[in-house]
Amino acid sequence: MMRKCLAVLLLAVSLIGVARADERILDYFSDVKVEQNGDLLVTETIRVFAEGRSIKRGILRDFPTTYQNRNGTTTRVGFDVLGVKRDGSIEQYAEKSISNGVRIQIGSADTTLNRGEHTYEIRYRTTRQIGFFENFDELYWNATGSSWTFPIDRARARITLPSPVDIIQQASYTGPQGSTANNARVTNKAPGTISFETTRPLAAEEGLTVAAGWAKGLIAPPSQAQTALLFMQDNLTTIVSVGGFVLLALYYLNAARKTRRRSTPMVVPLYEAPDGLTASAVRYISRQAYDQRTFVVGVLELISIRAMRMQSTERGVQFIRLHDRKHGFPMAQSLLGMLTKLFGKEEKFLREDVSAGSRFVDAEQALEKTLEKEYQDRLFAKNRSVANRGVLLWLLYTAVSIGAAWWHNPDNAGYVSFSLPFAIPAILAFTGLYGAMRRGNASWKVVLFTLFFVGPFLAGGLVTLLVFTRPTGIGALPALLPFILLPVVVRAYTFLRGYTEEGYRVMDQINGLKQYLTLAESPRLQALATPQEKLGVFEKCLPYAVALDVGKAWAAAFAGAFTGIAGIAAMDAMQQMYGGHDLLSGNPDRAVRDMSNDIAPRASDHDSSSSSTSSSGGSGGWSSSGGSSSSSGSSGGGSSGGGGGGGGGSGW
Repeated sequence: MMRKCLAVLLLAVSLIGVARADERILDYFSDVKVEQNGDLLVTETIRVFAEGRSIKRGILRDFPTTYQNRNGTTTRVGFDVLGVKRDGSIEQYAEKSISNGVRIQIGSADTTLNRGEHTYEIRYRTTRQIGFFENFDELYWNATGSSWTFPIDRARARITLPSPVDIIQQASYTGPQGSTANNARVTNKAPGTISFETTRPLAAEEGLTVAAGWAKGLIAPPSQAQTALLFMQDNLTTIVSVGGFVLLALYYLNAARKTRRRSTPMVVPLYEAPDGLTASAVRYISRQAYDQRTFVVGVLELISIRAMRMQSTERGVQFIRLHDRKHGFPMAQSLLGMLTKLFGKEEKFLREDVSAGSRFVDAEQALEKTLEKEYQDRLFAKNRSVANRGVLLWLLYTAVSIGAAWWHNPDNAGYVSFSLPFAIPAILAFTGLYGAMRRGNASWKVVLFTLFFVGPFLAGGLVTLLVFTRPTGIGALPALLPFILLPVVVRAYTFLRGYTEEGYRVMDQINGLKQYLTLAESPRLQALATPQEKLGVFEKCLPYAVALDVGKAWAAAFAGAFTGIAGIAAMDAMQQMYGGHDLLSGNPDRAVRDMSNDIAPRASDHDSSSSSTSSSGGSGGWSSSGGSSSSSGSSGGGSSGGGGGGGGGSGW
């Protein structure tokens, strides 16, 4: 029996010895002296037990110098190492930059530590750690940091003020980052000093945070000018990014203002189309771009002048060329080119014919090229030089933003640079898709390709920015603003376009026609007597109404005009010319959309054609940069890992 008890006792002792032999921090003491100017002189005494596993040559101490505030702004504190000792003797160390601060690598690669206890002493000065509030000032201090890879058996902290004033409030927090637990106690409190100590061991990545507050007047707060200067230094990247964004936005606003007409004359209703302008030309000029409806409007106009007709048959939609057309004046070159490409030497064809696809593609291309040749240079002011200058300014803005980000944080600038090859082409593709969709030239294949193939590149670029740089609030702006501006830069080639003086005169006439088609209450309409007369006016102006997107208003003016046997017969005869589509009842735009399936070139037609158409935990507030808007640690509103100081460490 005695032997069994002795064996159990020996086993327990050996287990305790093994447990105590684990690499750990036996005692962590942070001695903080507040100087009269607000600087902190800190001496950290760290007693460790080394086993030669993680702690072979020394320890690493990480100290954060960059804090992100709750609103996304940044505060950067000063940090200078004054000396490092190990076991009472001066120890070799090196400082290395990390993403949010400084790493002190203590020890030498040529020296291996003996197994057992070692005591490190780190002395450093840090600035801008005092929080200035309305009724008190305080030091909110993360004494140990909450990122140590070792457990801490005991942690202690002492705060000493420059004068023996009363400490009016204090608090302590323990545990992982964000914990509000308080497994610590005050061991000493006297005028000008207070000490804290944990009441239980801390696990890895747990720490001790303390706070003490005193009456205002002990330490002078920074002036408003100093606060503003420090804020600008801390947030240079954001200021450069936002400032550049504003300047570039003002550039485009000013450019858009200059490219617009200085004064707009009074619009006078025009009861007929401007001389020499077809309905497709009216749409092309008013939109300053060719879209799919421009072609549909051209076909509508060919039918309205009886140059062709559509007929619904059992085999499908048939297109028939007519020779007894209305109006005696010569046909416009754009319409004649369309008609020639559609029919060639034939008199009719079926939409379902194999050759029909190339007919529509060729006709559309002929119309677009004719309109561009006739009106683009004569009526449009492209202002390409202004748009080109905007591209150069955007490139400069992006480069300066990356440079400012690199100056403040090389790692984050690297992530921004890495994301550019992914995000920029994707944004360009989506911008192009948007323009194509507005013109009606985007097939479903292009839309799906952009969404499912290009989309992941955009997502990858933005995720790289937001995940690795981890910005919040306005801190996200430097990463996002250049990308937000990119669609504006690309679309500037469209929205900066204006008109020449002749172009503005033509647009005045087009706007007059649009007003007439919208109101449609002129005495000329009221004077029409027979259904044929009314139908003639309706059909003549219908392509222009569709071209100007006022087809519904134009049709509404003739509501109830075709009653009786003669009226119904005339209306039915007209609609048969358009393949039976109802262009009069309700909204003709709906019928036009249905006709587009028969008229407009299909995506497969374009594809088969060889031609192509044109066109970490945060404080920041605990600094002299102005922490009055932040929550106080000493009044109980803090948590473990909050305040200044902090960081963590490991072995090497």
